[in-house]
Amino acid sequence: MLVGEHEEVIAYHLEQAHEYHRQLGPLDEHGRALGVRAACLLALVGRRALARADLAAAANLLGRALDRAEGDDPELLWALAEVRLSAGDTTAAGDVVARLVALAERHPKPRPRAELLSGQLAILTGTDTPEATVRT
Repeated sequence: MLVGEHEEVIAYHLEQAHEYHRQLGPLDEHGRALGVRAACLLALVGRRALARADLAAAANLLGRALDRAEGDDPELLWALAEVRLSAGDTTAAGDVVARLVALAERHPKPRPRAELLSGQLAILTGTDTPEATVRT
């Protein structure tokens, strides 16, 4: 048995263990480490789902990874926003894009991605035209 064949199941069990630790009270170092491991593995299998164009699975897995991550991870936010926009779920994408924009206000690195996704969302929702988005 190869671990790669069962990463989604392992990620689920790490996620559940992390949730149980959360429910018991403030997380200690072990509890936080479980969350990080779960987030990393969920993100990995989420990106694999995206690579095979399984947008529903990718959105589910990446969203769960973000829930387990310590704070807002710009890479996870970017991937989840892309998946949700690709699936046409502009409402859910809007929430993720807003989180990325808020993060970009505090840290300059994700700013270009936040601007790109904000423009893409504006075009898809009809709140802006492609020409106006390119000008801003």
